[in-house]
Amino acid sequence: MSTNKRDASELSNKLLASFRSIVSSKKQENAPVVCEKQSVTAVFEERIEPHPYLKAVKGGQSFQLKTDHGSVVAEIAMLEGLCENLKKAPGDAIAFHMSGRNDFAAWIKDAVGDWWLGSKVEKVQLKTPEETRAELVRVMEERIYRLRKQ
Repeated sequence: MSTNKRDASELSNKLLASFRSIVSSKKQENAPVVCEKQSVTAVFEERIEPHPYLKAVKGGQSFQLKTDHGSVVAEIAMLEGLCENLKKAPGDAIAFHMSGRNDFAAWIKDAVGDWWLGSKVEKVQLKTPEETRAELVRVMEERIYRLRKQ
């Protein structure tokens, strides 16, 4: 073997040995440290807060579901409660709140604060009470589903 090749081979072996020693020292530096104390594992319960639009409205802002100006069917403090009560509300109550105005949309915008849903509910037209109920519930359930996922 020529001198140049031998020198290159020796240099290559030295570099390889140096690299191996650096790698092994890094492995030791990153090795886990064993403590004599017993380790404690903390378990944190993840709490997911409901979206603000799904919380109860502030006092005095509940929705009174009525069949006429005097007959209150239900007092509702949450968007989900409105949706559930609409499913079983008498047709007279739906007609009362939709005739000439849309009390549902106004309450959703003003008390709940959800202008997006309020504008969607505002576009629902009074047809028969059953058709109107179905459309209101559909729009609200879609929104509630999306808000739960946020």
